[in-house]
This record gives sequence, C-alpha cells and structure tokens, in this order.
Amino acid sequence: RLAYALVAALCLLLPLLFDPRLGGQFRMPKLFFAELVGLGSLVALAAAGRLTRISGGRGAAARAVLPLVLVAAALAPLARHPEPVAAALPALAIAAGCLAGWSAGFEAERLRAALLWSLPSAGATGLLGLAQALGWFQPFGVATDGLAGAERLAVIGLAGNPGDLGASLLLPALVALAELRRRFRLGPLLAGVGCFLGLAASQTLSAMAALVLGSLCVWGAGAPARRVARLAIAILALALGVTALIAPARQRLFEKGADLVSGDWNAVLTGRLDGWRVALRLFGDHPLSGTGLGSYRAEYCDAKAALVERGAEFFGEHQFPVFANAHSEPLEVAAELGLLGLLALGWALWGLGRALVRAGKALLETERGLAWGGAGGLLLLALFGFPFHVALLAYPALVFLAWVFAAAGDERGSADSGSGGSGRRWAALLALLLAGALAARAVRASERLEARRLLRSVELRTELALSSGRFEPRLAAAHLQALEDAARLDPADVAIAIARGNQLLLLGSLDRAVDAYRAAQRLERRPETHLNLGRALLRAGCDGEARVELAWAIRLDPTLLRQVPLADPERALAGLIFASGAECGLDSWSVVCPGGERCGEPAGGP
Repeated sequence: RLAYALVAALCLLLPLLFDPRLGGQFRMPKLFFAELVGLGSLVALAAAGRLTRISGGRGAAARAVLPLVLVAAALAPLARHPEPVAAALPALAIAAGCLAGWSAGFEAERLRAALLWSLPSAGATGLLGLAQALGWFQPFGVATDGLAGAERLAVIGLAGNPGDLGASLLLPALVALAELRRRFRLGPLLAGVGCFLGLAASQTLSAMAALVLGSLCVWGAGAPARRVARLAIAILALALGVTALIAPARQRLFEKGADLVSGDWNAVLTGRLDGWRVALRLFGDHPLSGTGLGSYRAEYCDAKAALVERGAEFFGEHQFPVFANAHSEPLEVAAELGLLGLLALGWALWGLGRALVRAGKALLETERGLAWGGAGGLLLLALFGFPFHVALLAYPALVFLAWVFAAAGDERGSADSGSGGSGRRWAALLALLLAGALAARAVRASERLEARRLLRSVELRTELALSSGRFEPRLAAAHLQALEDAARLDPADVAIAIARGNQLLLLGSLDRAVDAYRAAQRLERRPETHLNLGRALLRAGCDGEARVELAWAIRLDPTLLRQVPLADPERALAGLIFASGAECGLDSWSVVCPGGERCGEPAGGP
C-alpha cells in the first residue's frame, strides 16, 4: 500500500512541481522528486517481498532494459567527458529499476489505477497553459523579449517550457479517452478537455500528432477497418478544429505549412536536422562504443564545428546554438552508445513489442487500445524528441510501460517466487540496498539543488548591480566565494565554471578569468565561453589567442557577431576569421552573418 501511494503521488504531484528560482534548470526538481519517490516505492516493494518476482514471469521488463544499462556502464570508462557520464548513469539505473520493479511488484490493475491520478494535475496544467497562450494569466513573468516565437515560449504551464508541457499531456489525454470509452464520467471529461486545450496551446506538433495516433488506437480498437478510417478523419478534423480556435497555434500551423510547401525541412522540424546531423556525425566518429552516456551536449560543439567546416548549413533561428539532446532518442543512443547501444535498444523494443502482444490477450478491448495507443504515441515522441530525458514525461511513461509489462505477466499466469525464509532474507537485503541508494541520491539531489540556487543568486545579484552601475570588487569577492561553494557541491556543472570566469573578468583579474574559462571549456565547449575568453585575452594583450577564440565563438554562433569587442566587428571579423583559420588548423573559413548572408571576402561583402 505504501509503494502504491508513492507511485500515485508521483503521478499526481510531478506535473505540479515548479521552482522559478532555478531559471533554466526547471527540470531538476522534477527529476530528483521522481527519482526519490521512485526509489522509495522500490524500498517498500522490496520490504514487502514483491521484488523477488523479477526472477519469474514478471521479469520481462528487467530482461528488456538490463542490456542497455550494462552497455552504458561498460562503455563509461571510454568517454572523453566523464562528468556527464557520471551524472547520467545513476539516472538511467534508477529509471530502469523503477520500470523493472513496478512491473514485477504491482498487479496490472494497480498500475492502471495509478495512471488515473495524473488526470487532475494534467488537466489543470493544460488549462493554465491555455490561459498563458491567450494572455489571461502569466504568474511567472516569463522573459521572452527579443526571442523568436516569444508568444509560444510564454506557454509553460508548470512544466518550464512549451515542449515539455505539450508532451507531458499526451498520456493523461489518452487515459482520459480510455476512461470515457469505458463509461462517461465528468472527471475524465474535464481532464481530457484540459489536456487537449493545453496541448494545442503549447503548439507542440509532434505531441499533437502522437495524440491523433493514440486517440485512433483507443477509440478504434476492435472496430472494423471502414469505421477506423472514418474515425481517423473525425479525430484529425477535431484536432485541426481545436488548433484553429487558438490563434497562436493556428499561426504556427500555417507557418509550418508554408515551410513544408517551400521545401525547408529544417524549418518544418524547427531545426531538429541540426541535432540529428550532429548525432550521426558522432556515431560516424565512434561507431562501436559512442561518446559515452549523457555526453552528447559536451561533444556537440566539436562535431558542429567539423560539420560547418565541411559546408553544412545550420538552422539560423535557434534560440540557443547548442543542443543538449539530439531530439531523437534512437539517434542519441547511437551517438552516445554506438552500435552496442543500438543493439541493446533494439532488444528493449523487442521486449516491449512482445509484452504488448501478450498484454493484448489479457486486457479488455478498451485497455488494449490504450496500451497500443500509448506505446505508439511515446514512440513517435521519441523519434522527434527526447521524452525519456525529461522526468515529467519519462516517469509517467515508466508507470504506463510497467502496466503493459505487468499485464503481459498476468497473461502468462506468473506466480510469486522466492517464498520462505530464504526469500524473506533476500527481500530484506534488497530493501536495505535500495534504502542506501535512496539516501545517497537524496544527498546528491540536495547538493545539486543548492549549487544551482547559489549560482542563480549570483547571476541575479550581478545583473542587478550592473544595471544600477554599482558593481564593486567587494561584491565580486562575495560572488566568487559563493561560486566556489557551488563548485564543491557540483563540480561537473559547466555553468558554475563560466560564471566564475565572468566574475573574474568583471573584477579585472584577467589571468584567473582565462584559467576559469579554459576549465569550463574542458567540461563543455560553448560559443559564449569562447567569446568571453576572447574578451579576456584581448584585455590581457594576447591578440593572437584572442582572435582564435573570437573566431570560434562566431563560427559556432553567428549571432554573437554583435557582441565581439571590436570597433567595427563586421569588417574586422571578416578579416579576423580568415586570418585565424590557419591558427585553428582549418583549411577554410566562412561565417553566416545574423542577416543570413555569407561573408565571402576579408574586407568586403555583406
């Protein structure tokens, strides 16, 4: 009962957690909450002796995901960037443990009931997103001035960004539809309406397509082909109609249609081709072992620079020039874990397919449609996004997938195993091990959250001091102490190292600033770090090194051209880039200017 209460609380409360004080790290509290609650539920299941059933017919989920975890762990020592691997590997192990433990420890109907707890919070956050899209209510004061698609960026619900909001509403919407098909009730109807409206307001087209696919499976299960075809037309018309009622969503749909007609596929996919191209480049460079779990972002700039050198054109309307994820789960697995990871992923998908077939024999027609619809929707999201890298999406999806595997185990008539004194001893030992993992993860979560709060506090105080013209050395010294404390708590966070360099640069301690920026580059290359490192080197009189760093900054993010500390950056950078090409070891240099033109001559051209 305690384990079930924790899983139900996860489904209910996870969408409601939001800490605006963390700035861009809005996903962090949700991740740690989900991991700690998930581990707590596993401790309770182990203490009750339920996890011993993994060794029997209820072990299909464990057998499906175990190869992926083992491959990631085996390849970890080969990674060039060990810090992100060390952070990602425990997260993968916890998620895999939750899937395996929940499917073994709970009966299928209990997991199905837990999914219903996601409906109230999902419906409420969907309606909040709609209010934000229509400009009725914006409690967080999201700053979107000057950013492309500013209206959409303000539609965050309590998710943190519109993409997370839209994708997180997919499974609750399908659960509400399945409940309504079973019998009409007001609660699922209201929740479903909130999910539909919030998803449309978020303008997340991949989630909308996944909802259309999943709805067709839920309502078309067991129906003749002609009825399914009519149902597909009706669902598509309904989705387009709801979208047309919301002006921002309607405008985005028209824009995507225009991009499609013009043949600009990267614009249709909102720049996803950039992430896919980099993932394929990394896979080509490391085909067998990949770059290491979680290292895609750390490797991104090197791969992007190599592609730009070969003439690749990157999407010019990105809000941020560095992708943290490949925006395709299979491609990210290929980049980070290579061929071995793809084989392990294929094994996991094969196990899920077998579970869906077996569960279909044990489930009612409506539930069978939900199982296939939810799995199909998640697969579509995974092809065009990264749902299993976002706790708000991943952990409800793990509850759903555990339900599918548990239903498959019920169909096989699995029984409890490990009974008797020996089984109780193993259960007690497993509960102690899981409790230790829970305690260790709680300590790590508190450290990382505190580090981020310290960083955010430094950033806000610095911004306030600079805007008021009252930035003093004493303030910088206090900030540096806070950043040192943050670095001790989370030494792998590159943002802390960059912030330390920024404080030293403002303080005028140029040598120390250069060292801080170079330390940040060793953790993860970023164009803004190259820019600030170039600024520090220029002020220190190291013009040659500064030219190289500034050239890299513009090469990786052409929009930084206006921030280059030169009197006439456009003319100077044209010559600077061509002059420093040889110093960077590159054969040729070019840069796409903010207007979209290509600078072709050192002293002229656009």
